[in-house]
Amino acid sequence: MLDLSWLLSDHKNFVNLVNILGKANNNQIFETELIGTLLGEFWDENYRKILYRCLVPWICYAFLVIYYFAYALKADSEQKVDIIIGIIALFLLGY
Repeated sequence: MLDLSWLLSDHKNFVNLVNILGKANNNQIFETELIGTLLGEFWDENYRKILYRCLVPWICYAFLVIYYFAYALKADSEQKVDIIIGIIALFLLGY
């Protein structure tokens, strides 16, 4: 593991670094080994957060919405399960 405490001092975080890199005039900076290492460290550190806080809820929401539009919105559907799935989908939208 790489010690990035020097980079994140003075209450800075990775978002500040991304903003600074976004303003760089030379695109060759993104081809350097330092940037590759920093991105690798960021990915290793935040992979589970991205997976469980973003991807998994989005997948659940997507499947619920597809189910809701495919089955629950039929004209002859009056099952309470469909209403519950619609409410869960709305909740996940807010998540």
